[in-house]
Amino acid sequence: MHALGLRINLGLDNLFIVVYSAFFVFLAVRLRTLLSPAIVAVALAALILTALLDAVENHHILLMLHDFQHGAPISVDELEWQMRVSNLKFHASYVGVFLFAFGLYRLGGLARVIAFLVVIRLCAARGGHLRRAGQGRGAVCARAHGVLRLRLRARRPLFPARQGNARITFVLNPQ
Repeated sequence: MHALGLRINLGLDNLFIVVYSAFFVFLAVRLRTLLSPAIVAVALAALILTALLDAVENHHILLMLHDFQHGAPISVDELEWQMRVSNLKFHASYVGVFLFAFGLYRLGGLARVIAFLVVIRLCAARGGHLRRAGQGRGAVCARAHGVLRLRLRARRPLFPARQGNARITFVLNPQ
């Protein structure tokens, strides 16, 4: 019965992979005028790599489940491989989302708040790994926030000059 639950969970995760991949493609199209093409390409490539690794991870779990159900032991090498794929997947997603956060920041308004929350979330996600390495989360987040503020003030390397105003305004004709 637990195997069925795992299969359903992985099926839903596979559906989620399709949805978030499409979302990030559309986000890349939206941000292409706000960020340099290289930044958009690296961010999208990192998130497509995330989707690919997520799918590989799901299928590997299904293979291990199949082996386990048929009495074959799961080797330590398989578990280590699974852990490496998962870590690489998370790191690729951190890079892509962090780079897209710069574009969201440029959109202003609520998107700027979302960009700030993304950076805070990335600091919190990586904090556990860095704490184990002997560094505290607070120091890392403070450094990341300082770097982000500095980078957003010096936008020239990351953001091309915009041609015209990207916002649409409506004029009411009082006739």
